Amino acid sequence: MKLVGEELVSFSLSFALWPIDPVTGRVVPHALDARIAALQRSATRNGSGHCCFVDLPLGAHRVTITPARGFEGAFLPQELTVVLPMPLGTPVVEFTLFPSPSYAFPPGATLVLGQVRDAVGAPLEGALLEVDARPERGRSSRNGAFALALDTTSDLLAATLRASASSGASGAVVLDLLHGQRTNVGVLSIS
Repeated sequence: MKLVGEELVSFSLSFALWPIDPVTGRVVPHALDARIAALQRSATRNGSGHCCFVDLPLGAHRVTITPARGFEGAFLPQELTVVLPMPLGTPVVEFTLFPSPSYAFPPGATLVLGQVRDAVGAPLEGALLEVDARPERGRSSRNGAFALALDTTSDLLAATLRASASSGASGAVVLDLLHGQRTNVGVLSIS
């Protein structure tokens, strides 16, 4: 319930966003802003700072996530599709943010850095980056740059880095990663 003017108005929570920082593993509710362009609706913040949408119609909603003021250099924009009604239980959409290449990674982080380019050599924004069957994922920024933090425990890890675009184009490179080191792959071309 909320007081609007002199009336007490009731809102029904459709869903709340629960963003996870993949480097720290912590929930960072203040790190983003969210909007459903098709409905011209922006999320409101609840008392704990989470982005919430209320009174949405049933169906699929494309949510655009952008970094909030002060977090522009930390995370990349992304989109999610949320389908209402949600399963019974808490209406929370938990998802992992994509760190930008300028994210303040802690010393000793195992990082893979580089730039994704298409078949003609142009930087490719939004390419999905994955290493073998590991859970960590990343995206390339507007200029194709990426930084992927890996949770490693072994000193040397042989791995394959794959990049794929929404068009279906893909590319890969084999890496020898050292725990706690930064590995720059340079340009990763996809076609």
